[in-house]
Amino acid sequence: MPPPPCSHRPATRYFFYAWLTNLCLFPWAFCKLFPTTYWREFFGKLCLAPIIIVAGGTTETKLGQWTTNKKLIGVLSYMHGGHGLTPSRASFVAQAVATHHMKGGAWYPIGGPVSIVMAACEVIRKNGGLVLTNSEVTRLLFDDEHDVGKHAIKIRSGKCWGVVVNGHEMYAPRVISDVGIRNTFLKLVPERHRHRLGPIVKRLKHFDGIAIGTESYVLEKSKDGSFDVSDAKEAKEDGYNVVQLKKFGVGPSTCTVELHAGFHEGMEELGLGAENRWVFPSWDHDENHKRFKKKFTNDISSCFITCCKKDESWDKRWPGRSAVKVVCAVEYEWFADYQNLKAEDRPFEYQKFKDMWGERLVKVLEGQYPQLKGKVKTWSVHSPLDRNDRFGVARGEVGGVEHTVERYLKYHAEFSPRTDIDGLWLTGKDVSCGVGVAASVWGGMLCVFSISKQRMMEFALACF
Repeated sequence: MPPPPCSHRPATRYFFYAWLTNLCLFPWAFCKLFPTTYWREFFGKLCLAPIIIVAGGTTETKLGQWTTNKKLIGVLSYMHGGHGLTPSRASFVAQAVATHHMKGGAWYPIGGPVSIVMAACEVIRKNGGLVLTNSEVTRLLFDDEHDVGKHAIKIRSGKCWGVVVNGHEMYAPRVISDVGIRNTFLKLVPERHRHRLGPIVKRLKHFDGIAIGTESYVLEKSKDGSFDVSDAKEAKEDGYNVVQLKKFGVGPSTCTVELHAGFHEGMEELGLGAENRWVFPSWDHDENHKRFKKKFTNDISSCFITCCKKDESWDKRWPGRSAVKVVCAVEYEWFADYQNLKAEDRPFEYQKFKDMWGERLVKVLEGQYPQLKGKVKTWSVHSPLDRNDRFGVARGEVGGVEHTVERYLKYHAEFSPRTDIDGLWLTGKDVSCGVGVAASVWGGMLCVFSISKQRMMEFALACF
């Protein structure tokens, strides 16, 4: 049972409103199933009313209604790293979803995340589907691309009817994209069809007119690691192209640097348990972020540490071996100097820059677990550019679209499984709320319900 809303304890009220926000999300999700943006906006006014009352505003604003204790606000919002925005910018909806989801403890698939992928592939194959790996989808196909006879003008409706994979055309009555709304609308949909998507395309262009060249400027011109966007004009005068930021609408979520460290000892010998750990320099998350953004040699604003002990089958698969992952949020501008180069063409300076981050994260790991000092046998670092290469994203984002108040309460009707292009559907966490596997599952369910009302009724009957 949820705690009483009349409690004067801020933490009690916080957990109650987190539970209440999740309850109010059901009608909010239901309005996403209407066929057009107009009807989603019309019914959304009714569906959003409870959420606006319960969870309107940012996390900092909502918590500030119950307490002025900055440390308590920092403690309650410690999971902000999960969605990537500090309490002053993150929607309370995202914070409430993460809190409510994790209140009973986290779970981890036996065999690691790959077990989810293998199970999904098995279901697809059993139902006559085909799973392709190392196959890049370069664009979507529309029925106005080929001449289909003398009646072509009448039947060219602009319907999406397939994709181009590794240069080959593949046809389908429906195309369901799970690569995120930014990738789908800004990269896969041809320019001539983007106007049909409405104002959402402009709102997704969060960083307009981005140019390359910040990281080398930082390293060469500022020995202390300072970085300030206001210094862009001076950088151009020195012959460097610096990223110009023009923020509006809804942009990509945060990007990260990840350290994967390996040990030649078992988890029991290292004294590590099945736990997650967040590391902050202080409980003022916004101040930490501002200080770190201005100078990357300052204390890292937030770090997430997790280990392989969470996988129950790890000891059987890798006896006498251990692995730990350390993640920290960074600014994409620090790596933008090499974004237009292929991985094999990036110079030694780029690898040196990555190694610097790896050494810093190893120190963070050893600071939290002193028993690991000197025992790291191997480690690798993944930068935002590595994520661009592997997942086709534009700015190394890890959580799709950023979780702002505008996304949930202002542009909710446009983040829907059904698009304004016939034959094109969206799934994944961008059409849901929150991050991680749970948000992706809910996004998939909303997509299925939008396509098949029969499946929606079957699910409803199964629930009741």
